[in-house]
Amino acid sequence: MRDERLVVGLVVFHALAAVPGLVLLHALGLLRLRPLALLAAGGPAVLIGLALVGIPLIALVVLGVSVGAGVALAVAAVVTGVVALVSMRTRGHGPARPEASGASGTLAEVVVERVVLAGTALYLLIGARAFTNLETLWDDANIWSLKGLGLFHHGTLVDGLARNPALSGVHLDYPILQPLAEASFFHAIGTVDL
Repeated sequence: MRDERLVVGLVVFHALAAVPGLVLLHALGLLRLRPLALLAAGGPAVLIGLALVGIPLIALVVLGVSVGAGVALAVAAVVTGVVALVSMRTRGHGPARPEASGASGTLAEVVVERVVLAGTALYLLIGARAFTNLETLWDDANIWSLKGLGLFHHGTLVDGLARNPALSGVHLDYPILQPLAEASFFHAIGTVDL
């Protein structure tokens, strides 16, 4: 049951992280609402979404607001709504959408493209199972995950944890976007999983 919950949480976390990024990419005219285009934009959309939602969450954490799953979802919804609203208000005033130029790929290019995509998908499916048993390395345990665990359990920055040289002599002022994303992921799967 735990592994299924982890996989579902992983999918939900990435899907929710991708939504603000997809909305922004569409607003900028870089994404058409077609299934393959949405799938292809998934990776960049997750990174964009993490940045778009992560910055306000960092501001809230620094201000002392407890950031749990509810606050993270609310911030994600507000950010997505603001991007969508700005997009609707400025539609037609932005740059023209780029049109594809040139002929579509040859049969060999299409075959190679599909083989690479299928291989990547297979790697991720097999890897998702294999990566669940990797050991936690020093940097992760002493910098990122330590702060991520503090954010997960306390919901806010704990000064004795985040800036204590006895716990980690390096990177006391390490940026907290990654630990915040890690804590949000732990909320998505319902438990800590290092």
